[in-house]
Amino acid sequence: MILLTVDPKVLEALTRAFPKTNKARQALDKYVRVLQALIFAAIQRGQNNSQRLLKLYSISTHVLQNQGGRIGGDKIRLHKWLEDNNLSLVRVVTRGSNITGVVSEVALTPLVTIQNLLHLPNQVYQSSPQSITAAIDADKQQSLTLFNQLYPEVSHISREEDLLKIFDPVDIDVKSLTQYLNWLTTQATRLSTHTKNTYKDQATQILRIASVTRGLYLQRKQPSIFGRNYYSGISVQNVNKELRRAMLGDCFEYDISSSATSWKMGFANEIITSQYAGQNLRKVFSATLYYLEDKKAFIQDLRQSIFEDLSKEREDFQKGLLKQALNAIGFGARLKTQGWKDSSGTWKNPALVEILKNPIERDRFVNNQFVIKFINEQDIIDQFLINQVQAHHSHLLDLPEVQTESGRPSKSKIIALLYQHGETQVMDIVRQVAASRGKTPLANVHDAIFLRKNLVEN
Repeated sequence: MILLTVDPKVLEALTRAFPKTNKARQALDKYVRVLQALIFAAIQRGQNNSQRLLKLYSISTHVLQNQGGRIGGDKIRLHKWLEDNNLSLVRVVTRGSNITGVVSEVALTPLVTIQNLLHLPNQVYQSSPQSITAAIDADKQQSLTLFNQLYPEVSHISREEDLLKIFDPVDIDVKSLTQYLNWLTTQATRLSTHTKNTYKDQATQILRIASVTRGLYLQRKQPSIFGRNYYSGISVQNVNKELRRAMLGDCFEYDISSSATSWKMGFANEIITSQYAGQNLRKVFSATLYYLEDKKAFIQDLRQSIFEDLSKEREDFQKGLLKQALNAIGFGARLKTQGWKDSSGTWKNPALVEILKNPIERDRFVNNQFVIKFINEQDIIDQFLINQVQAHHSHLLDLPEVQTESGRPSKSKIIALLYQHGETQVMDIVRQVAASRGKTPLANVHDAIFLRKNLVEN
């Protein structure tokens, strides 16, 4: 929850131009409320590192123009009047496009300041976990205002089953979360100030909502045609792992190991039978099986052949990059090492360029013998899956969600569609098994569930 404060000279200029009683103030207040809501929604969706550093927000300027109101007998859009009179409250840094569906990135101008009303004073965070709980309990009205802003429809819902159609509630471990906030403020010395502030905002919002709902945090469902259930705003899916652990407290996590690659290898026997009769499966898919059966050794071999700095301090970071790169390849990432401009003129980088930013290391990666073999094996599986779709489920090729801008089916998007539906089916089975043993998941994260008690316990 944020508060925007506008320089008084904006209202003064507006009042001079439109002197009719109160109309200028009413118009500006409406415009600021719309802008405030758009920026708050952008913060809820999450900001990347550059947006946080440069204080940029992804908002629809089209919505701001059209919902920001009009003023005067000629019904001039207030947004345009502010621009024409050098009194704009926002500055467009990256303009959005209706073609790509990307919204604009804007910065606030010096005429407006932003205040985060979620924050507690720093001394409260630094004092103790108990002081954080006490401060939030003493500030109930602010938390209730936040709740009503995030969940305006809840007051009109009377049945639990109707509520669960819209939200997935999560039981929050308040003690664990306040301890995390205290640690974040006093001991997390390796995190940047921007990162700590982001995590602090997220954790404080969760605590405020939990204080209104007696320990629950509501995640707004956002189903995807690709099969997954996403959430809009802050959720267990998009917070960092430490914050997720703090939210849930002591629990057990069950996930699918090497999920996408494991799923694709499930088609290997069928591929051998139909295309490689008489050949050894382990030979045809040797690199993929090496990755699945001994991922630690596979990644370590790659690391030693790609990176020059093999210091212990860089190990976890480098292994993380390699896992991201292999996962991207599994979903059809291009092996291009150079970027390009799309139809709207926006510069695009291939996934591998974004992951392995050092060009020398990137070239070593794409030319590594294990990677080349792994890519060839993934191509075999991908083509088999595409052939199956064309032969038995050709209607999927007509879905706009799996097509490129030019209207042609995208191989990588089709593979993602198939995989995510398969992933959801597997996790549904896991949830059914858990339910049969009297265990309800605390939370779900794509290829994982979290349980308060061990699944194998009676």
